[in-house]
Amino acid sequence: MEPVTDGPVSTTSPSYPSKPFLLYAKLIVNNVPLQTLIDTGASATCISFNTLQRISNFRYIDTTVSSFVLADGVIPLQSNGSVELSMQFGNELIKFHAFVIKKRCVDLIIGMDFLIVFNANIDVKSQNLSLETFGHRTSIRLDDQSRRPLLPLHARHATIVPPHSTMAILASTPISSLSAYFMPTSSFIEHPNLSSTQKIVTVQHHHSRLLVTNSSDAPEHIPEFFCFGYLLSNPVGSQNFFNQIALLCRRYNEKKNQQNFNRTVTYSQLPQRLFNDLKCFYRSTPSIRGATGTYFFGIY
Repeated sequence: MEPVTDGPVSTTSPSYPSKPFLLYAKLIVNNVPLQTLIDTGASATCISFNTLQRISNFRYIDTTVSSFVLADGVIPLQSNGSVELSMQFGNELIKFHAFVIKKRCVDLIIGMDFLIVFNANIDVKSQNLSLETFGHRTSIRLDDQSRRPLLPLHARHATIVPPHSTMAILASTPISSLSAYFMPTSSFIEHPNLSSTQKIVTVQHHHSRLLVTNSSDAPEHIPEFFCFGYLLSNPVGSQNFFNQIALLCRRYNEKKNQQNFNRTVTYSQLPQRLFNDLKCFYRSTPSIRGATGTYFFGIY
């Protein structure tokens, strides 16, 4: 440990795409390792209801069913109350409170309430998180990028895409704010008429716009909550990463896509052509109006 000399600010400016909102760690909470997201865009610390069933010795401090909004003031979250938990952080045992939320993409989300109380410091470059505990600063290294869960990008509403047109479809994701690389699901890639040439997605207030093109002579329907793909802090560059996708998120989302999108063809694995030579499937294309400053790549 080292003496406290700073406050809850990042010591390194992020690169593009931004990484400060994609910081993960395996933290021990009530003696159980939890997959934790440190989200500086979230006002409140939240724990998944399903995760809470796996741990013991926690105490409910409020059982009131209520809703609240994150720092952006847009997305309401339903809470079943709040609990007091204990976290093993380095050699220190600290207590904190968390709202109990049903639908979360990770076990625990640490928000600004936690970060302010413990005067947190996030070093983006070295991927370290430090907290002030008992007058000293304790630091831990966050998880390696390859073990991070993938963030799904879902259609916010059902949408009709007219024939031979490109639309900016409203999409949502569990993270509050970031710019990240977009990797589509195989069901979206293999759809005979719908496609997207967008490589980078910028999220604000949990929402983004994904440019989707319908190349057919008939309107195409995109159902609500259709999973377009995943947001990654670095571009995909190996078959091993595709294998991780299959293990982490893809089974659920592809099954959901097949149920909601009967015209979509799905496969037990991502298309083999993506494994052979990724570079041959991408080429630079001009920006579509309304997307100034973003680069797009075509998949063939």
